[in-house]
Amino acid sequence: LIARAIGPVADILRDHTQEFVTSPQYESVLQCIVNTRHRHLSAITGAVVDVLHQILTQFPAKLQSDADETYCLQLELASITFFRLLGDCFPPQAGGPGELPDTPVRLVAEISEKFLLRYATHEDSSNVTAAIARMLNRVSYYNFVTMYTALQIHLGTLANGQGEDIGSLRLLPHLHFTRAHVVDLLQALSARFKNCKRGVQADLADLACRAIWSWIEAYPQEFEEIQKDENSNLHDSCETLFETLAALAADKARRVALARLMTCVLLLSPKTMMAVHKLPKNVPPPAALAEKVKFLEGLKKWEGKEVAVRCLVDICVAATYVQRDTI
Repeated sequence: LIARAIGPVADILRDHTQEFVTSPQYESVLQCIVNTRHRHLSAITGAVVDVLHQILTQFPAKLQSDADETYCLQLELASITFFRLLGDCFPPQAGGPGELPDTPVRLVAEISEKFLLRYATHEDSSNVTAAIARMLNRVSYYNFVTMYTALQIHLGTLANGQGEDIGSLRLLPHLHFTRAHVVDLLQALSARFKNCKRGVQADLADLACRAIWSWIEAYPQEFEEIQKDENSNLHDSCETLFETLAALAADKARRVALARLMTCVLLLSPKTMMAVHKLPKNVPPPAALAEKVKFLEGLKKWEGKEVAVRCLVDICVAATYVQRDTI
């Protein structure tokens, strides 16, 4: 059944990629796959990943003509279609397919990483990235532990000074985070961030910040809940991580790369933000708040700096998720 469904698609991609979307088999093949996902999900996942690998290998190394550019656009369209198809096999709702075995989850993560790496420097990559993000979010809804554990292992490798390639951590902003997962992420960063190399720290700060915001946007009610009742594990993790980031940000060159993550950490520490807000003017802050006050005051002085504007906008946007009577 899987061979009949995937086989024609693979043949079309290999021999007639530019005709793929207009193929009469196109809709029937995709519908067949979606209809059988509950009974053959592992096999379907492996087969779709194989097709995506075929697509990836067919991209020309260099565009030399208009025909090459057209061919690339067709390949992009095909890859978007299959990433969307894979996402459709994992509807984020009760009664969904459930967990996959580790192997197909690993295959999904690997092909996603390769595509994200390919499009990391492309100016017009939003459609491809969006399709990958949607698929990863849905797959990780059921398989978060498997996917996140692999990322933690890679983070541990980087923290041990072994390499500078962010690798599979590119998937981080696209996973289906909940509040408990965010606490786990902050704890992992608290323990390992300072030991990563400088370039890795900059990339990791950006990825972690995007992951936190994806959670806030997906679960605004959880973000609002922590404003009422801040979890002690969350508070402790935020405190430890902010201290680490503040020490690194003493270097002005690093401060720009770390500022948004430092802002995110403070947004997850409502008690700290409220304590800073209530400090009397012209009175030195207590030692526990000194670095936070210094950072927030510093944002106001970075006039014209894009990163300072983004941090201040982040604070304003976060405030829109919180009702006045919550605080």
